[in-house]
Amino acid sequence: MKISVITATWNCAGTVGDCLASVAGQSYAAREHILIDGGSRDGTLEVLHAHRAGLAVLVSEPDGGIYDALNKGLARATGEVVGFLHADDVYADGEVLARVAAAFADPAVDAVYGDLVYVRKADTGRVVYVPQVLVRMRVGGESNRSLSRILRKSREDYRALRENGIGGAGALVWKNLSKIPQFFRRG
Repeated sequence: MKISVITATWNCAGTVGDCLASVAGQSYAAREHILIDGGSRDGTLEVLHAHRAGLAVLVSEPDGGIYDALNKGLARATGEVVGFLHADDVYADGEVLARVAAAFADPAVDAVYGDLVYVRKADTGRVVYVPQVLVRMRVGGESNRSLSRILRKSREDYRALRENGIGGAGALVWKNLSKIPQFFRRG
């Protein structure tokens, strides 16, 4: 099964090289990388041309924005599976597409998704996600004993997210909302 990876670019010379290397470094060989550039003027095209051998398609022309560019990529994709990797992003490791292909080996699977980690531009991090419950936090502890303590903890979380440049109010809201289902009995 061929996987088409579509990347839309525009004036991202500082990051697109990492994106290109990330796709090229995948162990899964049955892939094509489709690059749709919106007419960059910052050196992006020079980076793209330096990596031209690894691209199945390279188009650079003005477009109507990222969704227009992604649609142009979809029109050129020849894979049975299509995914997007944006110019500022990289795969977590060299086995990502292999794991996606393995998931699609089940004919009942229509779509595959996974987690992501927000990282800084200059430091893509050395984070390892373990998809298992690692901690069981008791309700009634110091950080969740009362509404005032939950609000204080939320303010501290927000400050830490902003100071470290890894999110803001949206990340904090998601963090807190994602915990709500834990408080309802299952089954």
